[in-house]
Amino acid sequence: MFPATPITFRQLLRHRSSIADNLDYLLSFWENKYQGTDMPLGTFLADYLSVGGKHSQANKNFANTEPGNRSEYSNIGFALLGYLVDRISKTPFDQYCKANLFTPLEMHNTNWFLEPFQ
Repeated sequence: MFPATPITFRQLLRHRSSIADNLDYLLSFWENKYQGTDMPLGTFLADYLSVGGKHSQANKNFANTEPGNRSEYSNIGFALLGYLVDRISKTPFDQYCKANLFTPLEMHNTNWFLEPFQ
């Protein structure tokens, strides 16, 4: 809704980015994902957040307020943060968390995926 206003990491972390969870689309996506369709996170985010993206709906994907002005919980905002960690660190997010969070905090039974525990 405010494409000229940058969104900061701080706004994403505080749920003040103006990125909204479009539940109509997300419920459909999650239902389809578990029926065998899958897409890379970067593709999903580009389709959801980019003007003209395949699943872009400005009035549902963004709050009608400038970034930084209102707090609204956003799963999509946190998915974007995870994607940015992955891209900036050049390390898959789960490996980054293990090396920089879980291991230093001695969280030996913590993981993003179930496979290591099965």
